[in-house]
Amino acid sequence: MNRRFLALAAGAIASLPSFASAQQAGYAVDHFEPSERGSEWFALDSLDIRGHGRPALGMVTSWGYRPLVIYSGDKIGDSMVRNQVVANLGASFTLADRVRIGLNVPLQVFADGHTGHIGAASYGPPTDQIAVGDLRASADVRVFGQHGDAIVGAVGVSLWVPSGTPSAFTGDGDFRVAPRAQIAGDVGDFAYAARLGFLYRARDEAYAEGAIGSELFGGASIGMRVLDKKLLFGPEILASSVVSRSAAKGETLTPVEALLGLHYSVGEFRIGAGAGAGITKGYGAPAARGLLSLEWAPAVAPPPAAAPPPDADKDGVADDDDACPKIAGVRTDDKNTNGCAPPAPKDTDGDGILDGDDACPRVAGPATSDPLTNGCAPAPAPAPCPACADADRDKDGITNDADACPDAAGKPDADPKKNGCPMAFVKDGRIEIAEMVRFKTDSADIQPGKDSEDVLQAVAKVLGEHPEIKQVRVEGHTDNKGPADRNRALSAARAASVVKWLTAHGVVAERLASEGHGPDKPLDTSDTEAARTKNRRVEFHIVEK
Repeated sequence: MNRRFLALAAGAIASLPSFASAQQAGYAVDHFEPSERGSEWFALDSLDIRGHGRPALGMVTSWGYRPLVIYSGDKIGDSMVRNQVVANLGASFTLADRVRIGLNVPLQVFADGHTGHIGAASYGPPTDQIAVGDLRASADVRVFGQHGDAIVGAVGVSLWVPSGTPSAFTGDGDFRVAPRAQIAGDVGDFAYAARLGFLYRARDEAYAEGAIGSELFGGASIGMRVLDKKLLFGPEILASSVVSRSAAKGETLTPVEALLGLHYSVGEFRIGAGAGAGITKGYGAPAARGLLSLEWAPAVAPPPAAAPPPDADKDGVADDDDACPKIAGVRTDDKNTNGCAPPAPKDTDGDGILDGDDACPRVAGPATSDPLTNGCAPAPAPAPCPACADADRDKDGITNDADACPDAAGKPDADPKKNGCPMAFVKDGRIEIAEMVRFKTDSADIQPGKDSEDVLQAVAKVLGEHPEIKQVRVEGHTDNKGPADRNRALSAARAASVVKWLTAHGVVAERLASEGHGPDKPLDTSDTEAARTKNRRVEFHIVEK
């Protein structure tokens, strides 16, 4: 019996080394790798690579539930890693407005799990709840675009130093390196990012139902900016696939994970929260994930304002464009006068009326309200002709041949069309007026003052002296400046104002009607200020006698 007991004991002891050798070492199992500090995504990168010596600091904490399990068909079996909480402490620095250096130190603060078995092999849970992970050092170079553009591109590489503990599932125990290409951008209120790369793993071996080895990896995100673009929220998709020679066929080789997160900026600080889950059976994509982050990323200092161009005379026109750089002047469209003082106004004939307003700039004359006679000498009164009784029918001292109104007494005028005419008179089916009826600018209100009232009083007098005139149509006309429809409405309102004045001063309303023609019936079609002045008028047409 003793011999039988000893044989059984020896067999048990002999089996111990075999069991121990079947238990596999762990590796850095978590599929989630936080972006470099300063990004507005959890895993993807917004590529804010600006400034020189600009830092960013922060911590991204990740909780993964069941990132490493053994499957029994579609059911979850043993969870070698059931819960894993990792605080990622990191920093980044930008150099030369184009290069970014990043550092990430993962610190596992809690982990648990169970021993899993596949045949004779066993896979233990994390040996340590608290453990340092593999330190990650990264460098990225912005190749094109600038943060905030529709597309920004960068290339870079990450290197993992074996500072973690494989048995705690925080490290590989060997180096890893991953070159990558990334794009990001903003289109209106939308933001996006994408990444594609290759992870080289020095370890290349089967593990449980999967494998530890080199991987192709990628990801994409899209989100929306709200609250004055301080809040960015949206999904991120992360995926990888083991492609090394150790990889056999199996669903655990391709972890795919979806995250939904938000990041809110408060000044130079940014807080984030997110949740997600694995959508495949891939090792490293947990059944559920929670994320919290806090980062400090100072704003980029604006570039210094460009020095203003030289302006020696301080007139607001740069010396390079100033035709008179040493004498202050005014800006003009003519390069030969731009920045030069305007010429002093002239009064060639010395009559006190500047040449620009003087209808006769070389002959001195009095000021008048008519732009056609302003500054012109009045026409001399013709000598009376006592020899012929009919030489001056209206006895106003102006002979019939020079009198524009030979049958109505008037005053001498430099304008042949007004010479010898009263303020208002009947001629050729109209009541003609010697002066304009004036209105307030862009208004139907009659300009107060003696000139307009004298004209209208004269029209009222003519109507009183000619009871045979049954009806007069008052017409308003404007120049061609401004919208035609508005000018028609304004001219109609002005004609109505004249009718209202005349009826208020004794003219029977039934004898008057009004119309507005705007710019449709000009007296002078030339494009000059004198023509426009001439076209702004009121006319009195005799409709019925």
